[in-house]
Amino acid sequence: MKVIFLKSVARQGNAGEIKEVSDGYAQNFLLPRKLAEQATAVRVAHLQKVAEHRAAEDEKRRAEQEALVKKLDGHRFEATVSANKKGGLYEKITTAEKLSALVPELPAEIIHLTEPITATGEHTVAVTSGEAKGEVTIALN
Repeated sequence: MKVIFLKSVARQGNAGEIKEVSDGYAQNFLLPRKLAEQATAVRVAHLQKVAEHRAAEDEKRRAEQEALVKKLDGHRFEATVSANKKGGLYEKITTAEKLSALVPELPAEIIHLTEPITATGEHTVAVTSGEAKGEVTIALN
C-alpha cells in the first residue's frame, strides 16, 4: 500500500514522503496512529502542489535576502550595549540572533559571526545569502 507519511517514523520515512509499505503495517500501525495516510491520487496531487508552492516561496525569500545583502554591503550600524569601564561586554554576542536583536535591520538568517563579539568598538561582520556576500560594520557603544 502506498502511504504519505504525516510524521517521521524511524527507519520507515520522513514527514511528507510517499512510500510503499506492507498492507498490514499500514492498516495496523501507521493509519490508526495517524502517522500516515493512504496515498490517493487527489492527496498526492495536493502534496505536490503544496511542495511547488513552498519551493516558490523559498525562492522568493532567497531572492529577497540576496537583494538585502547587496543593499547592506558596506553599511555601518550602531548599537548600545552594557559594558564595563574597560569596554568588555557583560554578555558576549555569540549568535546571529543576539546581534539581530541589537541591530533589527539585520535579519539573523544573513548574519555569519566567525567569532564572538566580546568588547565595544567597531566590528566587521559577514552577511551572506546564497551567492551574495558582503560585510557590514557594527559599532557597539
